[in-house]
Amino acid sequence: ICKVGFAEIFKILSRKVQESITKPLLFSPWGMIYWKPIDKVQILDYTTGISCTEGAYSTMITYKLHLIRHGATAGNAEGRFIGRTDLPVSEEGFDELARLRDTYDYPRVGAVYTSPLRRCIQTAEFLYPNSLLTVVDGLQEMDFGAFEGKTIEELEGEESFGRWLADSAHNAPPDGETGLQ
Repeated sequence: ICKVGFAEIFKILSRKVQESITKPLLFSPWGMIYWKPIDKVQILDYTTGISCTEGAYSTMITYKLHLIRHGATAGNAEGRFIGRTDLPVSEEGFDELARLRDTYDYPRVGAVYTSPLRRCIQTAEFLYPNSLLTVVDGLQEMDFGAFEGKTIEELEGEESFGRWLADSAHNAPPDGETGLQ
């Protein structure tokens, strides 16, 4: 569950693109975002029916986004809500990352952006050891408040947990935040 919605992600990415035109990679507690400029863009103006690859349109850059989750933690294996809890990637998580790295072609990048959470930084450093790493505080996981560190079984009888499950966008855990925050 991510605190940052896709609209906010695009705002953050747009600011980063303006700061540095590179091929950034963004790690967050729920994955990483990668964008890659596509060399040629052909635009069809639907109002005129004219296809254009020159002029103002030719400077347009299109990005492709990839979301890749951080390595697993002990909390993940135990089924715990660990939004803001700063757990490291577990040994099993690193083993899985190594298997994926050996079998999956991860995208090449020019920069890496990560959440300040240790599991995200460790994943970024593991998958991209030679890339510049930039921590972005705005890419935090949802604050689960009183639910943080607990399992579903531990929370099942709580009325606030039922309300949150029914509509987490508008109902926050005690001392936590809603999905819209």
